[in-house]
Amino acid sequence: MNKKIISYVSLLTVIGASVLVYSIYSVSSAQIPLIPLFFFILVSAICESLVVFTSEDKGVNVTYALVLAAQLAYGTGFAVIVATCGTLFAIVRTPKGKVVHLLNQAPIKTAYNASSYAITTFAAGYAYSIFLNTVSFNTLSMQQLVFLPIYIVAYFLFNSIFMAILISLQMNESVKTVWVKNTLWTLPNFLGIAPLGVLINALYDKGTDGYWYILILLLPLFLARYSFKLYLDYKNQYFKTVQVLSAAIEAKDPYTEGHSRRVEYYAEAIARRMGLSQSKIEGIKVAALLHDIGKIGIEDAILRKPGSLSASEWDRMHKHPELGVHILEDIAFPYNVKDVIRHHHERYDGTGYPDGRKGDETSMEAYILCAADAYDAMSSDRPYRSALDRERIMTIFKAEAGGQFEPHVAAVVYEMLERNMLTYPGDNPL
Repeated sequence: MNKKIISYVSLLTVIGASVLVYSIYSVSSAQIPLIPLFFFILVSAICESLVVFTSEDKGVNVTYALVLAAQLAYGTGFAVIVATCGTLFAIVRTPKGKVVHLLNQAPIKTAYNASSYAITTFAAGYAYSIFLNTVSFNTLSMQQLVFLPIYIVAYFLFNSIFMAILISLQMNESVKTVWVKNTLWTLPNFLGIAPLGVLINALYDKGTDGYWYILILLLPLFLARYSFKLYLDYKNQYFKTVQVLSAAIEAKDPYTEGHSRRVEYYAEAIARRMGLSQSKIEGIKVAALLHDIGKIGIEDAILRKPGSLSASEWDRMHKHPELGVHILEDIAFPYNVKDVIRHHHERYDGTGYPDGRKGDETSMEAYILCAADAYDAMSSDRPYRSALDRERIMTIFKAEAGGQFEPHVAAVVYEMLERNMLTYPGDNPL
């Protein structure tokens, strides 16, 4: 394992353990009863276990609501213990069906999760307490609500930055890039769940009835979680179906095996570099996988022809974007997929096909797919030529900015090639 990662997690573990010991001491000194502590830990562990995975390594849960309620009810030390123990005692079922818990999880992952939770909860609680104890309001509840955004922002920043540093060490990317690409998406989750934490605290009256109120409140929340999981399962099945269609397309043309998956990877990388929204990126990925589906309607003699195509054969090949849209016309895509597929061979100067669009008449998503498709064609071996080297490809993108390629897209691709950021996993850099 990367020595930098081991050093980073070791440092977090030392700090996290110190924070936890201090929190246990502060809770003991305050003589907080053990029953509410055990109750909050139990519910926290349940919430931490019921993760809804948005991908194989990313997921959301509502543990943060319990931690926030613990902070409002009993203070920072109490919240730190609840957050740390909740993640330690969680039992999670991964998308691949594996059950992960404290006894079978890698020690370094356990150490990172527990330590980052402890430090994040302590730092957010400390920042919140500073303002809470220095500014007076008529009522404590109003004072708590006014400064609640400080807790939310601090919690999100520490949590996301710790994760961004870890991912940057794994992927050898800058922390800023990783933070924007991999962790910023969690902010709406924190903002949306915070009111639930406030409500839990309001219902909890530090008596036996409060426990029942919390459990009753969590029931519709778990139902909403189940509905969200069904939606994600449907979305994953939809994407897998698209991948199967993509494989069927490439089965007709052995020379382009893996082409659509590579184009999907390059198009997503370019779109993220350009700062497009997640919904547009999802649309580009689907369009990339299906951009050549129209070739199903092209004769094998043309697709598999080892030599140059005649003028009439090229005319037939140029029909594949229109054929693709025709094949997909009865399918309702959640994104602007069909338009991107139809126009992924349009050129910025208007000499492309099938409609001869130019400039802003074509969407940015189609131009991105055009660049990704061209890059894969240039960087792959073909029957009629060997793959071009990176310098030659960079020269083409620079020369064709405003010609074949949209200028901004061409500039981004040039920069990414210059920084060696367009290497498909498993391939050797050009």
